[in-house]
Amino acid sequence: MDNTNNILIIENQKYQYDKIRNSLKEYNIFPSGKKYDEFTNWVRVYVSNRYNNKKENLCLEKIVKFVNENKIDLLFIDFKIAGNHDGRNGIDFAVQLMSCDINLPILFLTQSLENSKEVKEILEEFKTQCTNFEWAYKGYAGLGLFDEDYFHNHVKVKIPQLLINGKRQTLDSFLKRIDLLINNPFLIYGINKLKQVKEDVESSQKPNEKQITFINQLESIASNASGFSNSDVENKFNNYEQ
Repeated sequence: MDNTNNILIIENQKYQYDKIRNSLKEYNIFPSGKKYDEFTNWVRVYVSNRYNNKKENLCLEKIVKFVNENKIDLLFIDFKIAGNHDGRNGIDFAVQLMSCDINLPILFLTQSLENSKEVKEILEEFKTQCTNFEWAYKGYAGLGLFDEDYFHNHVKVKIPQLLINGKRQTLDSFLKRIDLLINNPFLIYGINKLKQVKEDVESSQKPNEKQITFINQLESIASNASGFSNSDVENKFNNYEQ
């Protein structure tokens, strides 16, 4: 199995995207190939504030689906993602993704200064919602963008810890979901199996696809208990194999 981490680059300037991609060859980079134009267009529509809500929401749904289907581990987001002052910025976009249960580590890669007037206030607010992010500049005070040495020493060095924190955050979130199910009286029949699943996940430090599917199914049952009988629940547990 390929254990290389997947990084999604959200950058509306193609030549800058290519620079970033070429500097991160040890990772799986998304969007790739022809998908860049299609994906970036979804982002442009959503952040521009020039389209109706229906079109914006449709593009946001496509972005969220893309992130989930490609199992993205880290987001690179440009702060001035809209390319105009009227559109949403990269922080606005990150907050919206979080509201769609996309809770991934973020590296804001930008030419905007952290203590600039346009950034400081909204960044402070963002810190109350997200702790696993970093702010990095594209070059020396806006010059020499993506200089190889600069990128290595000031951008790439931030990636490993972001990924470690992200995996821990994902694991903790999954374990909390199991705890909620363990404490659900409707699922008392399978409490020992749930505890075993939790123990196995803690041991491996990462849930596998079968465990994820199992927990998703149980959450569906728990949220609609009136629609399931005790035998439905028992069958779900009996059919589960590690």
